[in-house]
Amino acid sequence: AALAAEMCAVSMAGVHAALAGAGTLSQRLAGALDAKIGRFHRLIANSPFSAELMESKALAARAFEDLDAQFRKALGDAIGEARIGKAADRAELVDTVLAAGYGVWQLGSFRGETEPAQTRKRLERHLGLLLKGLATK
Repeated sequence: AALAAEMCAVSMAGVHAALAGAGTLSQRLAGALDAKIGRFHRLIANSPFSAELMESKALAARAFEDLDAQFRKALGDAIGEARIGKAADRAELVDTVLAAGYGVWQLGSFRGETEPAQTRKRLERHLGLLLKGLATK
């Protein structure tokens, strides 16, 4: 559980750094998604111990639940600060951003992509289109 807590803390530090960094909102959101989703995806995909890692995730469920809650809040705060969408729709927008993140990394896996930068660029494009569409509403 201690290792899981440390992994989660490192992931959230990356999320906060990405959201506070330079770039467009879609670039910063993509960086945050990479710091959480991409990081764990690569860790599991590249490890000969992936089954053990997944089992340890079940044992450390509380740490990962806390990470997910913190991650959702950080994304919602970044979207709110950018004044994207209505406040009442923020949770749904966060769900959409997360779906884009998980979907892009899963698609990259299906395609056999091994270069994280390629997957992240695709995610930036997807998020850019999503945010552009919201800005026209």
